[in-house]
Amino acid sequence: MQPNDPNAGALAVPTQGGALAHPSPYGYGMGPAPGAPAGGMSIPQIFAIGRARWRQGAWIAGVVIVMTALVTLVIPKTYTASASVMVSYDVNDPLGGREFPAGLLSSYMSTQVELVGSPAVLLQVVDQLKLTQNKDYASGFDGDPRALREWVAKKLTKDLEIKQGNYGSQLINVTASANDPHLAASIANEVVETYSDQAHRRLTDPAADTAHRYGKEIEELKTKVQVAQQKLDDFRQRTSMVDIQAKADVDIALLNELEHKLLDARNARRSAESKQSSDPGVSSAVLGSTMVQGLKAQLATQEARMAELRTTLGPRHPDIVQLQQQIDSTRASLNTEVHRYASSNDADLSQSKQLEDKLSAAVEEQRKKLVDIRRMQDEGSRYQIEFDTAQAAYKKALEGYEQVMIASSGQYTNVHIVNRATPPLKAAKPKFLINLLMGIVFGGALGVAIPFARELVGRRVRCRDDLERDHGIPVLVEFDPMPAIRNAS
Repeated sequence: MQPNDPNAGALAVPTQGGALAHPSPYGYGMGPAPGAPAGGMSIPQIFAIGRARWRQGAWIAGVVIVMTALVTLVIPKTYTASASVMVSYDVNDPLGGREFPAGLLSSYMSTQVELVGSPAVLLQVVDQLKLTQNKDYASGFDGDPRALREWVAKKLTKDLEIKQGNYGSQLINVTASANDPHLAASIANEVVETYSDQAHRRLTDPAADTAHRYGKEIEELKTKVQVAQQKLDDFRQRTSMVDIQAKADVDIALLNELEHKLLDARNARRSAESKQSSDPGVSSAVLGSTMVQGLKAQLATQEARMAELRTTLGPRHPDIVQLQQQIDSTRASLNTEVHRYASSNDADLSQSKQLEDKLSAAVEEQRKKLVDIRRMQDEGSRYQIEFDTAQAAYKKALEGYEQVMIASSGQYTNVHIVNRATPPLKAAKPKFLINLLMGIVFGGALGVAIPFARELVGRRVRCRDDLERDHGIPVLVEFDPMPAIRNAS
């Protein structure tokens, strides 16, 4: 052993017999038997190594702590600013008014969180804040300038933390990090404002588009109403039919009357034909005539007188000749009267035929008139139906148009900004105390681990346990460290 070895003082005397047991000065019991090394390290060995290498460990720990402090002071400061929005489920369809299904609340909020950090929002934030001109975001890009916006947006994503509030809250918190406190607050505020604006447009743009289409449809319906009205007016002016739905009762009654008269005329014509075909002498008119009956009675009396005279007188007798002349005169008068009645039947038949023809023509004309009226009424009804249908559709569209316009012009939104970000006064990173504590812990761990690692690579004898546990050599006597011998000058 070296005289100046601080761990010297342990005298090892090997023996050939059994181990010499003796109390340890450290109070840890009896040593093991010779030739039987123990595994691992004992507490005295650990303390001995620590005493021998404490300066090295302290130097390592100090270097780590100082380096940690220097790095913490040198690295750029990072500021964080937070803004919050509240997403409600009350207004999701301002036009239809449908309620939001409760079973989709969780997925709806997850979707909204993704929308906040989506490229649709971040690209607009990049444009609004002109981050493509910011060196912190644009530095390092060497690709196509047209892809710079997307590259900056992806870089911006790393500086954003978007989370839903605790316990299924309707809040969405947006935290932005930047080297400038004002920029961090501007990014957080711009993200929530852009998201809120896009959410508002998602609700109102469909209603505005619907209102635009509705306006065009209303103009088309109005044109249809005007066209249908013009057709109906032209029809009324052309036909002079003011009331299209008016019933033709007078024309129908006139037709019925003409048909009845035609039937009577036909019956009269048939009666006249029957009279003409029968013997005029036995007709009812002849039989009912007093003159004819008087002439027949007179003729019968004269013929009876002629028969009586012929029984006593000759054919040339003056009385017979005179009576014969009277009979001839009476018979001629009777024939004339009967012929007159026969001529009257012919006239009646001719008149009946003429009347029947006139009535037939009048009935046909009246029927044609009724058919024309019905046809015009049908045509007018079509125009009226077209007008009524177009007008009803136009009125219904006007009733719904007001609701559409209110929905399109209203400030409907289900996203409300709860709080806006303000520029932070202190940097969020780096945290000097936390980093210093971590440096102390890490430096202390290295200050212990590195010396012990070096000791394990090259072991030295520093206490009695190094001989007894590692080599199985019993230690008889231990001495205190010997002072170093210095040459006298």
